[in-house]
Amino acid sequence: MADNRKRGVLQVHGNRIRHSRDYAGKRCLAAWGDKVYVTLYDGYVARIDANTMAIDARVKVGNNPEGICVSGDKLYVANSGGYQPVPDNTLSVIDIPTFTATSTIEVTVNPNMVRAGADGKLIVLSYGNFADIPNTLQEVDTATGDVKVIARNSQIILAVNGSEVFYFTARQENWVVTESAFKAYDCRSGETRDLALTAADGSTLSNVYSLGVDPATDALYVGTSDYNTTGEVYVFDADGKLGEKLAVSGISPISYAFFDEK
Repeated sequence: MADNRKRGVLQVHGNRIRHSRDYAGKRCLAAWGDKVYVTLYDGYVARIDANTMAIDARVKVGNNPEGICVSGDKLYVANSGGYQPVPDNTLSVIDIPTFTATSTIEVTVNPNMVRAGADGKLIVLSYGNFADIPNTLQEVDTATGDVKVIARNSQIILAVNGSEVFYFTARQENWVVTESAFKAYDCRSGETRDLALTAADGSTLSNVYSLGVDPATDALYVGTSDYNTTGEVYVFDADGKLGEKLAVSGISPISYAFFDEK
């Protein structure tokens, strides 16, 4: 899907889309000031002027970059090496004011998602090699470059809100989940706690596919998918109590966006 032409960048003003533009090989994006930064699967990050929607610069990073985030005045890019015989295992560090790649940080192979946590910490999810190296959830200290493994398992799905990392972890055998759990990790204390998230009848949620967290309320959204029928989204409050179940109109709900109505 590295050249999926349905992905692009939209400029929204009020409730109208003012401009839209497509960029070949785009994967993920982050914004800082009036610039948007997009990972391109040919090994570059493009800088886009949000006013003109034109690329005004590119910088070389690692192989097949995926996730990107802003922390401080730096961009952090997950170099997956997805099309390479041996996956990449680095994050590229880009200085935003000069838009130059300054260093790399080594993590578990095939990093895909990178999120900014609290106090200069990054949360990184590496997919491993789908053999003897499993999904690996990591915390990176941007001040020291130190990497701490939070969890390893066949499947990990995450959502980050400030200092808290919410994640679903599951062990699979022949693609069948044999055990699973919801957990929360605190970047400041370094502690992990269990989350008792269940369906209304107390049963285990099955086919967990995505997580989202409302930054204003800490409400946790859990999406499910069987890849064939319309998915479901369960909403839990900050205390883990199940509230509403959202009606969705498509298969495999995968991401969430939260807006301040003000």
